Amino acid sequence: MFRKATGESVISYLIKLRIEVSAMMLRDTGIPVNEVGYRVGFDDSSHFSRTFKKISGCSPSQYRKENCWMLSFS
Repeated sequence: MFRKATGESVISYLIKLRIEVSAMMLRDTGIPVNEVGYRVGFDDSSHFSRTFKKISGCSPSQYRKENCWMLSFS
């Protein structure tokens, strides 16, 4: 039923949601990248980095460097 309603599996939906939340955390906080991955449900930081890059097109640290508004105050 979930696939009918959303067009994707529960797992793929959950992974995309985790990456969206992690992108928000990378953009709006100073929490270390590996901690961000852990907080959104990835136990392995390398798996988090690979998954983030696969979905967003860039690594978590590159995403933060390009999008974190707090870095401009440093």
